[in-house]
Amino acid sequence: METINLQIKDQQVIDLLWKFLRAGVVIDNRYQRTTTGIPQGGMISPILSNIYLHSLGMYLDKLKEELDTKQTSEPNPEYMSAKSKLRSKKEATKIREKIVIFLKEKLDLELSIEKTKITHASKEKVQFLGYEIYLPTPKEPFFAKGNVKKRASHVSIYMDAPYNKLKERLIDEKILVEKKW
Repeated sequence: METINLQIKDQQVIDLLWKFLRAGVVIDNRYQRTTTGIPQGGMISPILSNIYLHSLGMYLDKLKEELDTKQTSEPNPEYMSAKSKLRSKKEATKIREKIVIFLKEKLDLELSIEKTKITHASKEKVQFLGYEIYLPTPKEPFFAKGNVKKRASHVSIYMDAPYNKLKERLIDEKILVEKKW
């Protein structure tokens, strides 16, 4: 609530948030009081999480500015590729460690290293909140623009809901019935 008070100045909104936090939960048709934390799945949870984690977003923006470089690549492509892969993995690990420290010291949160995967999105899809996140591989690594050959680059990250997995799960849980025509 200290973080909320720094972000929100309207006392009526703060009072409403307190009421949501003290409202309790119903588990197996029985009411239970809540004394600490935010009930998982509660409708106020995403709002409070966004407010609370806003400082993490600002920290990541600052970290990105520090790590961005303007260096051009060196001539030997094989050496640069190997060096880039090694550097990227080490830098990603260092960044993750900085985030672990920030979350612990500033927000009193713990990051699960086992659930925090470091990979390259063009090599492997990552599962996050039911979505698959990845970079598509360009059909052609190079394309012609006038008389110049340019390297194709990824424009955006893709997020796909794995339709078949979701459908199977809904059928298994008897939420969805598949009709055969």
